[in-house]
Amino acid sequence: MEGPLLVLKSWMLTTVAIWIYQRWFQRVAPPTPSFEAFCAERPVVAALFGLAGSEPRAVALLADRLGKRSESVATLGGFPWPHYRLQLTIEQRAGAVLLRVTGAQVVRTRDRDVPALASLVRAALNDLPEGTQAWLHAGTFNNGLVAVPAGGWALEPGTEQRPRLRALQDAPSETRLSAQGDAHLEARVRVAPADVAAHALNQALHQRKPDAGALVLAGELALATEERLPDLA
Repeated sequence: MEGPLLVLKSWMLTTVAIWIYQRWFQRVAPPTPSFEAFCAERPVVAALFGLAGSEPRAVALLADRLGKRSESVATLGGFPWPHYRLQLTIEQRAGAVLLRVTGAQVVRTRDRDVPALASLVRAALNDLPEGTQAWLHAGTFNNGLVAVPAGGWALEPGTEQRPRLRALQDAPSETRLSAQGDAHLEARVRVAPADVAAHALNQALHQRKPDAGALVLAGELALATEERLPDLA
């Protein structure tokens, strides 16, 4: 009679172990050392400028949307940007507010309440005075169809599901000093041709074999544009 009981106990322990692994440890993709090295250089990935006295309000808006953990995912970026939770700090300067990376960790399969970078910056932009402008790092958007602009992206205000972006040949002066050394990220983070093709086709970005059960969330992260990941459309 002990045989069935031992089998039942083993099954229950296995189920609990799998749940614990998926809840706290399973990642959507393997780490990318070159990207983590880039993040260790503390690059600026987004900025609001042309504020003219509205800097404290911009800081408050960004802090509110980032949340207590102060993390975001660049869901529209090319590989491996959508696979990473970026820890961000807000820097206030005269006429500008910057979002600087202070750390990066591969997204785990149960990480849901993480704001999308473009959406949170645009939401703050919508609540700021007319004339305020927003900038995103060149790597934070890449659909595989257009060349990555040297100056990054100008983010337009609006409420569309997909944010409107305009390519810039030069980074704004407010971010130029901080952006030095960031412009050649794509050359330093090697992307396999299969990954580029997958991004262009709106398929799962990561073509290497991920942890079990991770491909679904990786695809969701790549396509998500809502402010919060649970609200995927």
